[in-house]
Amino acid sequence: MTKANSEKQDFKRYLQEIENPRYDGPDISQALPANASPIDKAKYQICEKILAYQQDSNLPIEEVARKIQLTTAETKDIFHYHLSLFTLERLITYANRLLSPREVEITKELILNIFRAEVNAKRFFPTDYQGIRKVFVREGVPFGDEKYKLVFWFKDGTNDHL
Repeated sequence: MTKANSEKQDFKRYLQEIENPRYDGPDISQALPANASPIDKAKYQICEKILAYQQDSNLPIEEVARKIQLTTAETKDIFHYHLSLFTLERLITYANRLLSPREVEITKELILNIFRAEVNAKRFFPTDYQGIRKVFVREGVPFGDEKYKLVFWFKDGTNDHL
């Protein structure tokens, strides 16, 4: 068998492997499931932004990896949307190393998910405030590997939406 034939056979085997619906290799991008959680949707959006930055800037993967302080393999995991390998907080940190704060969007959906996960069914009282709105502050709310300070108020004196 010639070298060209051997390479063709290897390529055919590789195609058969990656075309298998159960193939879950590191070189396959993962789609966002229809029933994805708000956290996974936010993680997916951040991965998209990091990949778009790499493509728009025409940078090699190694350069992006250096800028976000990851290995090339970990950076490829971001480019292939391997969401389960990263917490949202980590992805936000990496995106902040590349993008302006305006480009790293913290969505209302994400904030509501944090409330549901960490604050739901707990009673809060307003802090000292000035002005017409009662401001609620909760320090050290754990989420993922980080602790957050939540500051919120009800719109226009109502008590049914933020």
